Amino acid sequence: MNKLYRYTGNVSCHNIDHKGRVAHMDMVVRDIYDDSKAPTRLEVFGQLAEYINDLSWTDSEEKYLKKIFVYDDLLWLRYIIIPAANGRIPAKIIAMADVFDPNAETFGPKDYIEDYEPEQMSPEELDRFIYWKNDHELYEYNI
Repeated sequence: MNKLYRYTGNVSCHNIDHKGRVAHMDMVVRDIYDDSKAPTRLEVFGQLAEYINDLSWTDSEEKYLKKIFVYDDLLWLRYIIIPAANGRIPAKIIAMADVFDPNAETFGPKDYIEDYEPEQMSPEELDRFIYWKNDHELYEYNI
């Protein structure tokens, strides 16, 4: 069982390293609208690190949307949830099952979100994510 924690905010800064076979990133997330929350430093690996780095070089609306960063007790980022404008179903989730598997899975639209108020992902995609999360024994705890 893997305990997971959440931080709501956006990427403040990051540094990516391609020296090894798998990309490695140090990243700081913060909520610029809430100074009472301390920034958090996370480590990111593989395609999830590549995704964050590639997104930072675009002017896509997704880059500016507030995100939910879900990480484990080693401060390794496991997945990112991009909330939809309304409703409880998110617009998109980008996830990694394990830091030793560099592949990332995208639930929802594969392209960057270009709308400031994104639509919810389909119920089928949400079900696919729930099955994926249960298969990998990932359980969240809010802090």
